[in-house]
Order: sequence, then C-alpha cells, then structure tokens
Amino acid sequence: MSGRYSGDFLMQPKGCIIKSPDLCTEWQTFERTMNLKLIFLVLVLFFVSFRANAQLGQVATIPITDGELVGTLLVPSGWAKPGPVALIIAGSGPTDRDGNSPGATNNALLFLAQDLEKLGIASLRYDKRGVGQSAIPMTRLEELRFEDYVSDAKAWITKLQNDTRFSEVIVIGHSEGSLVGMLAVMGTNATAFVSISGTSQRFSNLLRRQLANRLPSALAAESDSILQSLEQGRRVPTVSTELYPLYRPAVQNYLISQFPFDPRTELGKLTIPVLVIHGEFDIQIPVSDANELASANPIAKKLVVPRMDHLMKAAPESLEGRLKQYNQPRIPIDETVARTIWQFLRSPGKT
Repeated sequence: MSGRYSGDFLMQPKGCIIKSPDLCTEWQTFERTMNLKLIFLVLVLFFVSFRANAQLGQVATIPITDGELVGTLLVPSGWAKPGPVALIIAGSGPTDRDGNSPGATNNALLFLAQDLEKLGIASLRYDKRGVGQSAIPMTRLEELRFEDYVSDAKAWITKLQNDTRFSEVIVIGHSEGSLVGMLAVMGTNATAFVSISGTSQRFSNLLRRQLANRLPSALAAESDSILQSLEQGRRVPTVSTELYPLYRPAVQNYLISQFPFDPRTELGKLTIPVLVIHGEFDIQIPVSDANELASANPIAKKLVVPRMDHLMKAAPESLEGRLKQYNQPRIPIDETVARTIWQFLRSPGKT
C-alpha cells in the first residue's frame, strides 16, 4: 500500500499520562470497563436461516439450544450477480452487531457495514451470545469456552458460503474479533481475512500490559499470580474484591481456554490473503501490535491510518476527546477503512 497511509505511526500510552486526577480516574475506569470486559453464554449449533426485514436488510439467525443468535445481512441494492460478502465479528464484552455495548454506543460496526455496502460489498454482522436480540437463556458461565465464539463465526461462514448470492466470503474481525476471525477461517473456504484494531498478544499478556503501572503493588502481585495459575490451566478459588470482576471463578474456565492462543502464531498459519488495519490514535491497542501481526504472516498487508482510533473513527489529539468517542453514535468511521478493504479485494493475488 502506498501514499500517506503506508507509514508506521507509534502511539502507546503508559500509565496515567494526564495531569488531572479526575480525568486520570476516568481513564483507569475506562480501561477496566472497555479493555477487560467479557461476556459468557451457551453453546452454538451450526444451522442458519435468513428471514427478510425491510428496514435492516435481512435478519440472520442461528438456532441454538434454548434460543438463537441474531444478526443482520446487508446486501447492496441492485445486487444482480454473485458478489463478495464480509462476515463482521465484534470485539470483547457484551458487544452487539453494531459495535455497541453498555455505556459505549458508537455504531462503529454499523458504519463499517454501511460503508462496505456503498462499495458493493455485502456484509453480515451479528449479536454475540446473550447480547441484543441474541439474549438467550444462559447456562452456567463455567461452561463457556473461547472456542464457542469461534464456532459461532464458523457457522456464519458456512451459511454464507452456501448462499448462491455470494461469490466469496471474507472475514473481518474487530478488536478481540480479530483473533476469533483468524481462527474461524481455518478449515473453511473463506477467501481473505481482515484484522482491524487487533492485538498481537496472548490475552493474558494483554491483561498484564493494560494493568501495568495501574494497580497498587499488592493487587499487581495478586493479578500476576492469578494469571500465572490460569496460564497453567489451574483455577484460583479465592480472588480479592478488587480483582473479582476480572478473575471471578465463573469466568476462569473461559480465560484458561483463551490464554493459549497467540494471535501471531495463528495469523502465521493462514494461507489466504491477510490485511491488518490499525489506527494511529488507538488507546487500547498500540500500533506496535499491528506491526507484529503483519510481520507474522509473509503475505499480510498492513495499513496504519493516521489519527484513527480503536473504533475506526478520526480522533482528536486529546485523550479526553478520544475517550468521548466511545459514546458518539453519530460520528462515522474513517472512510479509508472500507475503501482499503475494497481495494484489497480487487488486488492482484487476492482471488
């Protein structure tokens, strides 16, 4: 890729980098709620159906035990012959198909789908288990594994591949959805993978990095001890009140199942075309992660978009302004993202 979007832009905040105590507290609270959230629900079956919805395109559903997962299939108007369709996978926490979660309404994934539609690319995005219209009865949290999210994505891929309206399926993973997506494409006929705002780190190391210099020494020592135990597959029965939301026993099996996956290793296994997109002003995942991800696969292409944040939106210089972006549903994403994906799909060697 060439032009002003081809360079590497490094921005990695360390600790609380602002002088205002109130804003520092806001930053620390933001990290705990935005970086570390997890949602845990039931197992998926692999049978998918579509039903029409006049305003939202088509509603896509996956029947599962005691409920269904629900998403939106958006097909450009005038769709006359088979064309590409993108499966859009959301990031961590209770994130819905539009990229929204409690306290963070930004519509990032909705804007991405709409931008792709304008360029003639269909898309399917879906509510995660227990989120939005996928609010199904929950089994015990201890039963959920990270691989269940991968199975969900594989189910959508299979359905889209069997739909004669589409010539190819590409997978787009945002944030934690990047790891889910790169695992999901394996063993399928997906033709390309796009990582947006994805980390290059194992989730345990990501937690270490995000908590570094932000916990009192006693809690930092406890957190590291818990992480070491979980990395070794050992549950921790007793967790302090302060760390309980992150490491509570109900979610430990999920964390144990996720920790072994190294995004660099998994991305390196892919033989289909790979595109890594990242924002210069991402305050959750530094650009250095994008560099490491792209370096892990010799055929990967990389784009670092100047001034773009974790949500794919043009961001202001100030940290306070970037934090506010997480609850700005009317601000569109940077059009560079969809345009680059469109160019990527048309590039030599892609098909």
